[in-house]
Amino acid sequence: MKQLTIITIFFVLSFALCLHAEENVKLFNSAVNPDTYLLRPGDKLLVTFINSQIEPLNLEIDPEGKIVDETIGLFDLQDKTLAFAKKELTEILKQLYNVNEIDVSITAPREVAISVYGSILHPGVYKGLTSDRVSDIIKKAGGISNNGSSRNILFYGGENHIDVDLDKAVYLGDLKSNPYLYAGYSIEVPSKSSQTVQITGDVNFPREVELKDGDNLTMLIQLAGRFKNSAKLSDVQIIRGHKKIENKKIQAGDIVVVESSFQMKNKNIKLFGAVKNQGIYPYVESNTLDDILAQAGGYSETANIEMTTVFRQPLVDSHGEKSQIRYPISIPFQTTTHTALQLEVNDSIFVPWQVGFVKVSGAVINPGYFPYQKNKDIFYYVKSAGGFLPISNKDEIQIFNPISENTILAPSGVTVPDGAEIIVQIKEELK
Repeated sequence: MKQLTIITIFFVLSFALCLHAEENVKLFNSAVNPDTYLLRPGDKLLVTFINSQIEPLNLEIDPEGKIVDETIGLFDLQDKTLAFAKKELTEILKQLYNVNEIDVSITAPREVAISVYGSILHPGVYKGLTSDRVSDIIKKAGGISNNGSSRNILFYGGENHIDVDLDKAVYLGDLKSNPYLYAGYSIEVPSKSSQTVQITGDVNFPREVELKDGDNLTMLIQLAGRFKNSAKLSDVQIIRGHKKIENKKIQAGDIVVVESSFQMKNKNIKLFGAVKNQGIYPYVESNTLDDILAQAGGYSETANIEMTTVFRQPLVDSHGEKSQIRYPISIPFQTTTHTALQLEVNDSIFVPWQVGFVKVSGAVINPGYFPYQKNKDIFYYVKSAGGFLPISNKDEIQIFNPISENTILAPSGVTVPDGAEIIVQIKEELK
C-alpha cells in the first residue's frame, strides 16, 4: 500500500511538472530577429555543432548578464544582441572544437514581471513571458485609456529605452515597433499627443492618427489601413481649416480626404469621418443632416458628435465670381438633434473622431492641454489650468472649433466639447 502511495504521488508530481513545463514553453509568436533581440539574465542559448558528433552545449546568462563556462570562459553579454552573441561564441567555439559550422539559438521563453503605468485602464505589475510583446502586457492591464497614446509608448529599463509604436505594429505589421518583453523593464503609456491628423475617405480604416516626426502623407494613409480598391489615387486632398492645401505637406490638425473613383453623376452629399458607412449619398431636396446620418447607419462609437461640421460650396456673386472658398457651418454645441439643419447640393459633412483633450489658452495661470471630461463647463477647465490671471476678462471667454475654425463667445452654462480650445481674453484696458 505504501509503495502504491509513493507511485501515485510520483505520478501526480510528474503530471503537474509536465503541465507546468507545457505552460511555460510558449513559442515565440514570430521569428526572433538576432539584430534587435537583446539578451537578458535567465536566457538560455543552445549551441549546436553541425555535422559533428559533439553534444550540444546549453549556456545560461547569469544575473549579471554574463555566460561563465569552465570550458569556453567568460562572455559579457549585458545589453548585447543575439547577433553579437552568435558572432562571439561562434569564433571561439570553432577554434576550441575544430568544427566548421556552429549554430547558436535562443531556447524556450521564461516568465518576467513588467510594471505598466500611465494612461492605462488598470496600472500595475503583470507577469508575462519573454515571448510576449509589449501589446500583450498592455492588454492584460485592460488596454490603453481613451486619452492614452498608442504611438509614443516607452518601454525602458535603467538607462535603456525602446520607443513603441503600436499603430505601426497593427497597421503596417512592423513588429520591431512592438518588441518582446525584457526582465526589469517597465511600460509607460503617456497621454495622447495633441498633434493629430484625421484620415478619412476611401481608406480601409478611417481614423485619427497621432502625428510623429518623419510622418508623411504615405505613412499616414498606411496607418489608416491603406487605400481601398475604389480610391482615386490621384485625388488625395489635404484640408487645413477650410482651405485646400496643394503642397501635400502634413501639419497637425489637417484633414486628409481620399476621394473615391466612383462619382455620382447626379447631385450628391459627401459624408466622411466617424460614421458607420461613410461615402457619397444622393442629394434629395429637403434632406437634413439627420437624414444622411440615418442612411449612413449613424455615428461610430468614437465620433466627436459636437464637432460635426458641414462644408458648403463657394458663394457666387452677381458677376459670377466665387466670393470665397468652400466654407464651414458648425453644428451648435450641445445640439441633440440635427433636423433643423437643411442640407444643400454638394455639401460635404465631416464627423471628427474623439481626441480626449481640451486646450486652454490666453490669460490663465497654466495654459495647456487637459483631459476631456464629459459635461464639464469652461470654468472646470480654467480651474484645471490653474485659474484666471488678474488681467483676465471673465466676460469674454471664447470657444474655438479647430475643425471649422469658427470661434464663438461661450454662452452661459455651455459645456465644452471634446477637442475644443477655450480662449480667455485679457481685459480691454490692459491690452
